[in-house]
Amino acid sequence: VVIKNTWIAWLSLFIALIIGILLNYIGKLIKKKIKTGKEKEAKEAGFDKLCNLVDSGVNTPGFVYNRANEESQQLFDEADVVITKGMGNYECLSPSPRINLCYLLKVKCGVVASSLEKSIGDIICKVV
Repeated sequence: VVIKNTWIAWLSLFIALIIGILLNYIGKLIKKKIKTGKEKEAKEAGFDKLCNLVDSGVNTPGFVYNRANEESQQLFDEADVVITKGMGNYECLSPSPRINLCYLLKVKCGVVASSLEKSIGDIICKVV
């Protein structure tokens, strides 16, 4: 999700955190497929009411800037805050020279756990 208005971005981050906590707490599992289902989930969470949802054109589990379409690259570069969700985005975008980049993820492997100095299963909200 890329949001240009700062206060809406931080509100969206807060909403995303609450949704993430609730989903983990009640044990609801959301199965995702690469490139499909993400828009549906974003709409279910109400993000379409806060911002425009844009398909990046990337066919990987995470956002790979060099593979993204021009519109997505421009949005990524110009946004006040970029909120990413999932380990794939962390793996593809970390480290990043970009500031105001927020990672929301659940640690699922030892490599990511080690890079974050966390444990497998931890829920992470990291802003760089």
